[in-house]
Amino acid sequence: MNTTPHPAKDLASAAAGFGLSFIGLGLLWAGVPWSGQFLMALPMAGAGYLCQRWGGSAAAVVVGVLPLSLLLVQFRDASGSHAMPIALVLSWAAAIALGGWRAWRSAARTDPAQGR
Repeated sequence: MNTTPHPAKDLASAAAGFGLSFIGLGLLWAGVPWSGQFLMALPMAGAGYLCQRWGGSAAAVVVGVLPLSLLLVQFRDASGSHAMPIALVLSWAAAIALGGWRAWRSAARTDPAQGR
């Protein structure tokens, strides 16, 4: 895996994160329950994996998710708590980190010099 910085790939990674968070916010706005919202962690993990393997950065995906995530944590759940939106945003961030780690790990297995 090439570790040379690519601003265009990082921008594309951030755009992917923003797009996925926009879809997640739209699904929430359309009335999808919180339990269904946690399934958005799967595409977030996929984006983290693909962007990290492609040469972008999983951290750039988190940067793309950040603007709408800051809006999302302002919402309240049915009990008037901010706990569920915060847990949702943290699950997205954890899924992106897991996807990025998985991409780094699989690259280390294909290229032994990367594992050091």
